[in-house]
Amino acid sequence: MSPFEMLGMVKSVALFDGDFSWVFWVCLIGYCAGNCAAILTATPKIRFVHGLVLLTLNSYGGSTIAAILCGEPVPFVVNEKLIVGLVGTWVVSYTLPGLPKMIKSTSIGSLLISTCFEIMRCHVMMICQNMAASVLKPGWLSATLGATVPVIGPIIAGAVGGCGGGFFPLDKGLKPLEAETAWRVTSGFYGAMWLTLLHPSLYGATAAKYFPVLADWSWVRFCALCFFVVSPLVQMLVPGLNVFGNNPLVSKPPVFLANSATANKKKN
Repeated sequence: MSPFEMLGMVKSVALFDGDFSWVFWVCLIGYCAGNCAAILTATPKIRFVHGLVLLTLNSYGGSTIAAILCGEPVPFVVNEKLIVGLVGTWVVSYTLPGLPKMIKSTSIGSLLISTCFEIMRCHVMMICQNMAASVLKPGWLSATLGATVPVIGPIIAGAVGGCGGGFFPLDKGLKPLEAETAWRVTSGFYGAMWLTLLHPSLYGATAAKYFPVLADWSWVRFCALCFFVVSPLVQMLVPGLNVFGNNPLVSKPPVFLANSATANKKKN
């Protein structure tokens, strides 16, 4: 396979296309496992039902708000796979509370959960952005720019949907924005803005002239996925480098980097 063909296969995996539709379940379980670990770490003695409801809000809160804003059915009510995957992951995590925390504490486990978490979160962002673009009518800004789709609505819906349950439960409110820039919020905003601006009636046609690959919408979506997945990995490789905000899933650098750093300290 040529490098481009290999990249195309990676794209198919990340987009759950064709024979790789099963990757959806892997990413969904990894996404839910990350949230389960966070809940069980914060409240180890939480009741099963309480934790299940909190997990649902933490996992699907963003897409719920985006659907309400657009007047559409809430995704986890419509897509039964979301609840099946969430409940199954919670049952295992609640029965074996040390399992998700143990996986997350290792370098490989942290990489796996972060990758699955970001892929799933980006898909939710893309779904919410597309939902708003399909449901909402073009407004004043769209007419000014000559666009056939709304501009502001899809960006807001994508940003809100992409943050996951960043603002849930409701007593959390806007606390994630008080201390520092939140990665989940900024990444959702940038991802939704990228998809909206790359629409053919906006700047998509111009971008495709200079980068022909962007004429294919699947590559536009794949670029958003790469941004979501790679940015936390860069932060993991270079601790403290959080240009787009701190990611709570990034816990420790890979083993080979940690060993290298330790060796350098001993030499010095």
